[in-house]
Amino acid sequence: MNRAEEDYIKAIYELTFEKKADLIKANELAERFGITDQSVNEMIKKLVKKHYVSFMPYKGVSLTKKGRDEAIRMIRAH
Repeated sequence: MNRAEEDYIKAIYELTFEKKADLIKANELAERFGITDQSVNEMIKKLVKKHYVSFMPYKGVSLTKKGRDEAIRMIRAH
């Protein structure tokens, strides 16, 4: 897993807790990183293929169990 993927997983995890929401919208991630929605969508597709996140069109993205476990591991390591 590369650094960008780790950053996305960590950001999704943090936003989920900050907003007390199950799903995070792509534009919230774009705002957080200061990048375009298209860049976020491309990364989400990569993370879906690796089973770190699940994506529901027009609803948002959430971490899978594998993604949550990875986020917790990263947070503990830092």
